[in-house]
Amino acid sequence: MEEVGVVKDIRDGKMVVEIERKSACSSCRMCAMSCEGEKIGLELENSIGAVNGDKVVLDLPGSSILFASVLVYAVPLAFFMMGMAAGNHIFGGDQALVLVCGIMFMTVGFFIVKLVDKKLGSSGSINIKARKI
Repeated sequence: MEEVGVVKDIRDGKMVVEIERKSACSSCRMCAMSCEGEKIGLELENSIGAVNGDKVVLDLPGSSILFASVLVYAVPLAFFMMGMAAGNHIFGGDQALVLVCGIMFMTVGFFIVKLVDKKLGSSGSINIKARKI
């Protein structure tokens, strides 16, 4: 997938590229609110010698997008289901406590996603390449 963005900041050999959420986000329909017009910033290595205001094309590999989608959606869902199962085993038929247990496990799943996201972001495992237009 390709996205066009604008370089907003250069610091310490890195560039912050601002892109509009539009292609995959607008067709997803997973969120209740419209994502059009929202901008996100990505911090990338400035290997192309870009300066503030340059337009760049970001190449996002499909495998990275698939991995991120699985990470964001499947991990919390799996933790929710494990929490429901554990809550059912511990609390028996009390549905309120089973639900609370599932939500607690899902929250742990979101924290794990956040930790993995930070680790992947700092390690450069997700290979986003930029090129000047």
